Amino acid sequence: MSKFGFDSEAVRLSLVTPKSIEQTPEIGDTLLDYALRYADLGWYVIPVRRDKKPVDGYGLNSATKDPAVIRNIWSQHPNAGIAIACEKSGLVVLDIDPRNGGRETLAQLEAEHGVIYSAIASVTQSGGEHRVFKAEPGATYPGTLGAGLDVKHRGYILVEPSQGESGLYKWQGGKNPLQGALPIDSPATIHSRAETPYALTKVSPASIAISPDNYLEIEEALKVIPADDYNQWYHILQALKRLSDTEKAYAIAREWSATSTDPEDTLEVFERKWARDLNEPGPLTYKSIFTIADGQDRAWRQRADERLKLKPTTDALASFKLAPLTIEELKLAQLNPRIVLPFMLYADVRTRISAGGTGKTTVALYEAIVLALGRELWGRKPEHPVRTCIVTREDTREILVARAREIMKTLELTQSDVAQVLSNLIVVDLSGVSFRISAVVGDVVQPHNANLKWLNNLLADFKPDWLILDPLVSFGVGEQRVNDAEQGLIEAMRILKAEFKCCVEGIHHSGKANAREKTLDQYSGRGGSAMADGARMVCVMQPLEAKEWLDATGEYLEPDSTGIVMAMPKMSYCRAQEPIYVVRKGYSFTQVIPLAQPSQTDVEKQNDASVFSVIKEAWLRNQPLSFQSLRDDFKALMYGQLTRAQTLESLGRLKRDGQVLQHDTKGGRGQRSGLEPVFVDEADKSKYAIPS
Repeated sequence: MSKFGFDSEAVRLSLVTPKSIEQTPEIGDTLLDYALRYADLGWYVIPVRRDKKPVDGYGLNSATKDPAVIRNIWSQHPNAGIAIACEKSGLVVLDIDPRNGGRETLAQLEAEHGVIYSAIASVTQSGGEHRVFKAEPGATYPGTLGAGLDVKHRGYILVEPSQGESGLYKWQGGKNPLQGALPIDSPATIHSRAETPYALTKVSPASIAISPDNYLEIEEALKVIPADDYNQWYHILQALKRLSDTEKAYAIAREWSATSTDPEDTLEVFERKWARDLNEPGPLTYKSIFTIADGQDRAWRQRADERLKLKPTTDALASFKLAPLTIEELKLAQLNPRIVLPFMLYADVRTRISAGGTGKTTVALYEAIVLALGRELWGRKPEHPVRTCIVTREDTREILVARAREIMKTLELTQSDVAQVLSNLIVVDLSGVSFRISAVVGDVVQPHNANLKWLNNLLADFKPDWLILDPLVSFGVGEQRVNDAEQGLIEAMRILKAEFKCCVEGIHHSGKANAREKTLDQYSGRGGSAMADGARMVCVMQPLEAKEWLDATGEYLEPDSTGIVMAMPKMSYCRAQEPIYVVRKGYSFTQVIPLAQPSQTDVEKQNDASVFSVIKEAWLRNQPLSFQSLRDDFKALMYGQLTRAQTLESLGRLKRDGQVLQHDTKGGRGQRSGLEPVFVDEADKSKYAIPS
């Protein structure tokens, strides 16, 4: 054993050990393949999500190296990342987090005790490092060696090729256990020694900066930790004293200390300790508080998550002030939000409704590519190229990218055009993540503020003009409480809209009946009415049969083409828009101008003339129609050309205008019951009934 804390011969052997051909990963290996290779090393694996938490139902106790169990787990969760249970696998890991000063702490430690070398090491998602060692049987390890320098033994670490929320985990070259590298013994430097209190030896009070969310998590964690144990209480106060927000740390420490049931633990004792006795080195960091809380009640994390969801709302209300209207406001107030695409896309909430298989996502992708070039779309021209972000929880990034490639081929884009599209179009693939923009908090559906904050931060530099959520239902809390769920989504979309001043669109499925009847109104989506009422723009897409297409456009559909009508029944910031007719052939989209349609007034006049003619003919045959017979026999009387509703609407207008009289009872001689037609003599314009 050298002075650096490792066996130099073991290091030499580990560096010359030939690579294991059987364990060398190949291109195309699945996460299951990797999990089985780690099990072959004798390591115990756990399936994890991108937020580093175990997949629901799994944890340290269920870590396994059984190939059959592993195959079963990853067959159910093929996209799950891989974590290694350290203690079960006989490992201990030095976790270096540069964001919290880990590099500086390590440099200080190595300057005093020598280089801490490891034969197995990886780069973490945050740019940190995991140095992996063989754990010494019976040895104890501290939770931390200082700021940003933790020791993982009873927990787990993520390993290649797992992906976290901000990046990948990858073994360092020459230090990959899947290519033959072997762990060496853990150095004495990271063993727990009573005479060597490494933890926080170089960290001074008020020197550790953490996020506001971390303070909230600390508050929740301390709620499950008793303040009665003096030693633990004292060490936690030391950890809190090292946080940079001294006012917040003091308030948290004081409130927690007041929960002690020991009569000797008075607030006076706390004040005295906080003022003068907490500056010496201590064994805990603020992260240690979370570990202690886990041992008491792991449910604290769920409560912390719920508080984080509500925090932006709580903060906003705390700073809210009532203000009167001003003349300046009256001058500057705008009736309409920012225009993304005239007469189609505005900086507000929009839904796109269609049945599955209609191609709504692909159409949206085509539209995004055209607008990324600043080109005309459906007869509308943007003022500048449009930046679009598609957040998907259904189709993977690869599938959407492949579709985009085929669309760009059909558009015959130049190399510079493609470069412009790639700079103005991004895809955020959350298909393997349980990501929602609304959540149930206290039995109320609300925007998921923590996730919205994450998405806002992710897109802050891109600054989208158009943000598409696909499919919208996957971003909500489910459809058990339909209108509540929809309202929660609408509110969350409004938060995103306000953040980026952009159009936020949700791709939504139509209801079964609406899809069969091919409705084009704003309530064509499945579920309730909150979505349709809350959205400021609604687009409804329906596929048309060949005859329907011919009737609408006067053109025949080719066998390998699809005709689509896109109606915009709700447009809050412009006049009503005519439906758009599009032919899709593969990944090519062509707009078709429909046949001129008669105005609503002309249609009503034609319908009224048809109904009047039928009433007149029956009257002249001395077989006047009754209201009931007209209502019941409308199909035969109108030759199936008018619906019952259209027939009765026309009758109502004819009666209103005095062109038809209705006699409901029989009177004296010569009077007939039923519907009596009246017409106008063109010579003197006077009305008179047809003689009986």
